[in-house]
Amino acid sequence: MKRFKILLQLLVLFIATQTIFAQRSQFSEVFVGGGAGGFLSTHSHFSDVYKSGFGEDYFGQLGLSAYKKTYLSVKLTYFHKTGVPIFKDVAPSSITNPVSGNGNADFKEWIINAGIIYNLPLFDGLDASLNGGFFYAFINENQTAADGSSLIHLVTKSLGLYLGGGIEYHIPGIPFSIFGETQYNLASQLNGVGSVTGYGGLNINAGVRIYIDTGL
Repeated sequence: MKRFKILLQLLVLFIATQTIFAQRSQFSEVFVGGGAGGFLSTHSHFSDVYKSGFGEDYFGQLGLSAYKKTYLSVKLTYFHKTGVPIFKDVAPSSITNPVSGNGNADFKEWIINAGIIYNLPLFDGLDASLNGGFFYAFINENQTAADGSSLIHLVTKSLGLYLGGGIEYHIPGIPFSIFGETQYNLASQLNGVGSVTGYGGLNINAGVRIYIDTGL
């Protein structure tokens, strides 16, 4: 049922996107951007192993003008954390407690956000924006014990939606801007039927963009 709701939402967004194109397309401007920030993972028990659900990330972004104040956008974000594996300690009272062990834990996530940015002019050169669309992620996690033996080797994918907002300042006289944006990624794991493990989270990023007039 949860996956059905996600797919239904994706379908609605796709129809809305096609409606915009049907009304008017004007691919006259593109932008290239990049920057850094942080990602707060919503993965269950993530902070037990990696000390915190929050870590730094880095991203690159491409945008294409599609309609009035509207851009199509693709953003690629890299998130990486290291930590110490958690073992289960069975006490005499038969209560199982998680405890930190020895070894290494390594988590990598590549996040793709593909969707729409809608700009809301505030003042001269300053825009607020809303963004939303599809979320897709590739996850690779490895945990090894102190002797090098493998505890977890996970390669999986995650699918969902994202929604966010931001603010952007266009530097007068040059085609550059500085911006900050947030995106909340709602996702479900794809590698097993009935799985409820999600690899979504909150992006908080800042960066720069350069705008290029294509002449179209």
